[in-house]
Amino acid sequence: MSGKVLQVFAIILATIAVTMTTSCSNKKSKPVEKYQPKAPVTKTEKRESSIVESITSDARFGEVIEMSKKELVVIDMYADWCMPCKRLAPMLDEIAHDNIGKAKFFRLNVDKMRNIAAQFRVQSIPFVVFIKDGAAVDGIIGLHPKQAYQSSIDKNRK
Repeated sequence: MSGKVLQVFAIILATIAVTMTTSCSNKKSKPVEKYQPKAPVTKTEKRESSIVESITSDARFGEVIEMSKKELVVIDMYADWCMPCKRLAPMLDEIAHDNIGKAKFFRLNVDKMRNIAAQFRVQSIPFVVFIKDGAAVDGIIGLHPKQAYQSSIDKNRK
């Protein structure tokens, strides 16, 4: 093979490796170090678990889409078996608490709500979709730093 072909091949392999470590596209994911929030929740300090609501029905999903006509909606599409999804969940809880009044946050299990995941053509998770005025305006695939999600909220809530 020529030098250029080998360079292209190396770039493709590196891209695949990065994608495989930050998102789940099948059930055989490697264990990943658990995300630790900066300020752990103590027994005396309870955070509202209801700030990020689970979408468990098509009817509720329709209500959430309607809600996006008044404010930015953020939906975390995940699966219980996905390790990056498990790392993202507490981070999104923190982001939701930091953005009360700026956006509404929801979670959707793609294994239980396959028809909705199919509407968004979800192929890798975690997938965080930002919905405004009834339509997706942004999406983030894989696990990223907290600032990536915050930037999308700031950009799309205007």
